[in-house]
Amino acid sequence: MTEVPYTPIRPALLTADSYTQLSSSDFALGATLSPRGNELAIHTQIFSEKPSKTPGRSEAKAPSLSNKDAVWMAKWGSTPTTAVKLYGDSYVTFKHLQVSARQRQDEGIPFESSQNIELLHGYTEMYMENVQAYIDQLGMEENVDLESYEHWTTVYVTLGLFQTLLTPQSGLMTGLVGEELLLWLNVNFVAPTSEQAKQYAHKEKPWLEDGFWDYLTRATVRGLWKGASHFFNILSSHPSPILRRIAPQLVKTLESHPRSTSYGTEQEFFSAHSRWSDSVRLLRRELQLLNKTEGQGDWREGLEDLVGILEGKQDVIMKVCSEGEGATGWREAVAVWGIWVRPDFKRQDLPDTLALVNETLPIDGSYADEAAQAALVSQQLKRFLHNSARQNPWLGAHIADLMENMDMTDDNAVDRSKEISVLLDTREDRMDEEAIEEEKSLARLTGMQRVQKLVEVCKDYALWEEMETLCRVVARLLIQRRRYGDAIAYSIYAKDFKTVSRISDLLLEEYIVRGRDEFIELVNSVPDVSDVLLDSPTFHLGGMSSLAMTSFRNRLAFLERYAAFHKDFRDGKKKDAASGLMNMLNSDLVPKWWWGVILIDAAGLCNEDEMWFEESDAYDLLRHVEEIYIRADQGCAPDYLGALEKMMQQDMQKEDDRRSDTGDRVTMEAALKQLEVVRLALARYLARSFTMRGGR
Repeated sequence: MTEVPYTPIRPALLTADSYTQLSSSDFALGATLSPRGNELAIHTQIFSEKPSKTPGRSEAKAPSLSNKDAVWMAKWGSTPTTAVKLYGDSYVTFKHLQVSARQRQDEGIPFESSQNIELLHGYTEMYMENVQAYIDQLGMEENVDLESYEHWTTVYVTLGLFQTLLTPQSGLMTGLVGEELLLWLNVNFVAPTSEQAKQYAHKEKPWLEDGFWDYLTRATVRGLWKGASHFFNILSSHPSPILRRIAPQLVKTLESHPRSTSYGTEQEFFSAHSRWSDSVRLLRRELQLLNKTEGQGDWREGLEDLVGILEGKQDVIMKVCSEGEGATGWREAVAVWGIWVRPDFKRQDLPDTLALVNETLPIDGSYADEAAQAALVSQQLKRFLHNSARQNPWLGAHIADLMENMDMTDDNAVDRSKEISVLLDTREDRMDEEAIEEEKSLARLTGMQRVQKLVEVCKDYALWEEMETLCRVVARLLIQRRRYGDAIAYSIYAKDFKTVSRISDLLLEEYIVRGRDEFIELVNSVPDVSDVLLDSPTFHLGGMSSLAMTSFRNRLAFLERYAAFHKDFRDGKKKDAASGLMNMLNSDLVPKWWWGVILIDAAGLCNEDEMWFEESDAYDLLRHVEEIYIRADQGCAPDYLGALEKMMQQDMQKEDDRRSDTGDRVTMEAALKQLEVVRLALARYLARSFTMRGGR
């Protein structure tokens, strides 16, 4: 039998001869563990119920308990004195969380509800405060344990990322996440530092100092340009007249950069960001007009990087996040992605973004904190739980408890894309033995019937978030198959209005590439929006802003009317075609980048023998032509002639294919010259109209 080690406690509670009499007394030994350390308190306690006498036995004499009111303390192992407060305080938070969890369960509050997530945000905040107090305590010690200090700092960073992604303060998991990630980055990975700012602050010509442009790009990519505004403004005194001219425009563009936290709705933010992007394009055009050697080796590279950040160029973001003082690799790139690359960045976009970033900025899994944070970003929750425990047992225990209170202890973050792709594919695939029975039950269903079956299951069990994820993935797969009508329906089910807009643009691209007849056929497959909304399993849950619905309704309405215009024109209903074209323009349904194409269509009608347009309509068309010329002078021609340029390029490519030749690319100047054809056609049309009125 294995001997168990023990430690004798002094003074003795009982004398040796009275030990056997303890069981017959009113007393027993009790013990209480300390929550703050490896300590045990041993004491006497009175039985709540006195045992009944055994028949035929005499009552034993009560032992002499000379120290019955004493408490004996025993301690084993060792707990760092500085850690006692952390463990004690976090234990109090833990116990309070258990009580709160039981109350929420009794009240029937769902795990995934915003109310539950808000509460867990508060408890996560308490744990972070416990850790921060411990870090502060470690830092105040006379002989600072740097290893422990740095270790617990990484624990705080991981907890902060957990709070940002899984327990946001708003309680909502569906909103934009860019600003929240940027805040986490700037709080935990400080860059640029105040020491860097001081290094350049007293320099008359800071641009001559090493690292100056790196400082500006780091401040910009981190959204902290206001702290470096002095240095941006001082560029106006640079010796280069070109940089002096561009610097104020750069500062103005930075000052007007929209942040999602400043807007009431996502749609308002997206609209503001779209308008702001116009100023970035003007800034880029300024650089394109410069001589290639202008500023090389001096300020050109830094300015190119700054403008590249504003444009959201991925290669520039990767470069800045991998080089220079303060660069933190993949974590920095992912955290700034929603600020510069993807303004519509949401939590469901994180896994794909991390995979893309890791192609250039890899994860070092040998560091437990980095492995844990990467698993959390990629939404591999089981792996995150494992790595957080590997990083720190205390962290792993409390993360597991928090996740259990969100019903996340199972890995819900699986990659459903491949799974759903198999469901859509009607080919016979080899299945695992465990899935044979399920496959038999689904064998008689088509791919889309299988998907619909999954949607019904999600609906029956109120798995709304899972349903939206399913519909979003299905929509993407349908887009790949050019089944745009079904893709729009599933995107609306997923409340993914950005994808609806993207599909609208893809349908217009189909017109450019494949022509009128196929475009009409594809648009005819688009379902009625009102019917789709009524059929949507998630429509009753709300969350669809009126601005968002108006936006995608308008995009789809334009497609429907534009297809109707071409159908009327093809069928010889020229008067209806002309009327439909003017209705589209006057109702502001036509996307600006499509204006050039619409005006070319109008010119075709103007060249007909019949007068299909009213004279007032012709003047209105001419007004649109002149507006494009005015905007072109301001450098905005691509915003109005982008589609026309693509059509001309497509026509040129077809001609080159016939001639087995490779022609030059169509330029924006060529598109503007094509607009002269429209202006001439309208001038002739108005002259004919004037003549027909008899010169009156």
